[in-house]
Amino acid sequence: CHTLGRYDEMLDTTRKAIGLDKSNAISYYLQAMAHHATGNMIATIAALTQAVSRKEDFAEAYLIRGKVLLEMQQTGEAQADVQTLLELAPDNEEALLLAGAISEAQNNRDEAIARYREAVKVNPFNENAYLQTARLLAQSEQWEEAIRTLDEAIDINAGPALYQLRGKLKLEQGDKEGSIEDMKKA
Repeated sequence: CHTLGRYDEMLDTTRKAIGLDKSNAISYYLQAMAHHATGNMIATIAALTQAVSRKEDFAEAYLIRGKVLLEMQQTGEAQADVQTLLELAPDNEEALLLAGAISEAQNNRDEAIARYREAVKVNPFNENAYLQTARLLAQSEQWEEAIRTLDEAIDINAGPALYQLRGKLKLEQGDKEGSIEDMKKA
């Protein structure tokens, strides 16, 4: 149902499953996915809360709930979920990215950069972690470090977004030729 976008049917099915077995955390998780797909954030949070109350080590439920809470600008609650998630799975790159995004939302740029760099250590192919790190470094006017971060990422995985950001940063630093080359590659 989820893959086909039949969320009303998915909600009906999960309600029936919950009626048959209220202890099944997966049913609540799937219900949350249907609510999230329809944009009902409050019901999403409620269903995910039910899921983690039934299965305290349900990492994926904490991750999704943390993301939804961040979308709702509830950074304190999102932070609690990401801390629990990192206790369950310290090397979860999605959790590290979420931790970075939460730190960024809380205006803690240094902590955000540290979390994004941790995600790079876990998965050096994670383009998003490099992009977020370089973007925050550039906002702090640490231009050379931002460009070095993108150089490292491009050496590993030359994605167009990496070239595009590096080209933009080079242009801001007055390197028009380097910027043009990167934009062409992008």
